[in-house]
Amino acid sequence: MTSESITTGLVVTVADLTEITIDVWSSFLGERPEPAAEPAPTGGARVTGCVHISGTWQGSVMLSGSQALAAQAAAGMFGTPVDELADAEVSDAFGELTNMVGGNVKGMLEGFNALSIPVVTSGADFSVRVPGEVVIAEALLTIGSEQLKVTALQR
Repeated sequence: MTSESITTGLVVTVADLTEITIDVWSSFLGERPEPAAEPAPTGGARVTGCVHISGTWQGSVMLSGSQALAAQAAAGMFGTPVDELADAEVSDAFGELTNMVGGNVKGMLEGFNALSIPVVTSGADFSVRVPGEVVIAEALLTIGSEQLKVTALQR
């Protein structure tokens, strides 16, 4: 995990991403994520949400977790049992969480910046890459038995 100064002189750190994500997740879903020391093994279906920030600062914020974590988040957000959720509801909920975390990062930045709508990808074998951007901070959090990775990238 790394953090570097971004073009405005502000630093987006692992601590920033951790605090923002804990606040968002706790406020909207009632569960408090805890920082994780190391990545959990990955496998099976995963979900990744991504928002882009453009303006004075150029970059992206991504959230990534298991399909089970995304479904738990959707169940909490919509008040619906996990087994009654449609795939679109799971994507919508995970996209909204990504949007809220990205919006909080955007709020830390100087100057004028705009936030894109979230893009959500899910499946068992995929990778998400934003060409021209590099990771500047990555936070790992544990929610129940699941892990969430939050990544800030900069162009």
